[in-house]
Amino acid sequence: MRGEELGTRREQASFHFESRAGDSISVIRRAKKLPSRRRTRITRSGVCKRSDLDTEDVGGWWDHLFAPWDFRPRGDAVATEQPTRDVAETEAVATAPGGWRKAMLLIVIVSTPILLIVVAAMVLNTLVLTNAVVIVEEGTTSSGENKVKNSQLAAENVAKDFLNEPDPQQRLQWVRNREVVAEHLALYAEEALSFPALQLNSRGHQLIDGVETTGFAVRFASGSFRQLDIVKTPDGPQVDWDSYARYCSASWEDLLSGKEPSAEVRVFVSPGDYYNGPFADEAKWTCFRLMSPDLPGGTDVFAYAAVGPSREKQLRRIVLRAPQFRQHMTLQIQGHEAPGGNRLFEITRVLAIGWVRGERDIENDW
Repeated sequence: MRGEELGTRREQASFHFESRAGDSISVIRRAKKLPSRRRTRITRSGVCKRSDLDTEDVGGWWDHLFAPWDFRPRGDAVATEQPTRDVAETEAVATAPGGWRKAMLLIVIVSTPILLIVVAAMVLNTLVLTNAVVIVEEGTTSSGENKVKNSQLAAENVAKDFLNEPDPQQRLQWVRNREVVAEHLALYAEEALSFPALQLNSRGHQLIDGVETTGFAVRFASGSFRQLDIVKTPDGPQVDWDSYARYCSASWEDLLSGKEPSAEVRVFVSPGDYYNGPFADEAKWTCFRLMSPDLPGGTDVFAYAAVGPSREKQLRRIVLRAPQFRQHMTLQIQGHEAPGGNRLFEITRVLAIGWVRGERDIENDW
């Protein structure tokens, strides 16, 4: 009987009905004429409220909000104990449960921040305990972690000894594969051969192609940089001088002039988009751009891998996954004539990812 007026203006009326759950709803009786602006009606929650919904009214949206939790005593007792009520008494009956609901809402509002503070304190305490555990674990590092730290310290000492020695022949005592490297010295740039370092910055410890290395960035007074790799060997940490010198088995001048048809080169590899001459068919070749600080005039060259074999697929995968699509690699390349007198190159073998070669070429594992 939602919204139905209670009786007429001058007659008593009694109403009683049940909620959806079957609970008895309080009976409201009136004995006086109600003003037309303040007629009383029954809401869905079974609470008497006035239609004009003044600020003094209870019920309304409060009743709808708390109706599911309305535990007030209900039934005929309320109706039979007071046969008649005036308007003020009726409003008092309606106001009482509304105040209880407001008090309940106030309790919820006040207790919620307290609950949140307690939960936050519990989470913070958990984090503190977790961090404490981590600190204890760091204080009792495993033998493997200690070995890495000791290896890094040993590598740094070797790097400093190597760089502080100006005599190339004396530098060989700290070098890996020194007999082979001694034959490469004539092709090294003077900077890599004997220049002292102005600054040495660690670049971390890594394992590539089965070779365990500790890297350092070396800065010179001229502002240029080189990568110095210290390799773990059975004889202790040793310098890979070929990678430090960016060793190529032939000079770039000879390769670009055609004097040397092929060579082992250490370069940065990025995606390329130049197709010409014998490599004009994009369906048969994938283009790569080769870059090096040692190239004359700072120019780049283009090299190609035949589409289909694992070499082309692996090269493309490695380059596209590299930061900024730029991966330093050691390659074997073969020169070809191109229109305009330029030289284009074919990648005939991938020797290493990076500039430190392992015991076997990386392509053997593809």
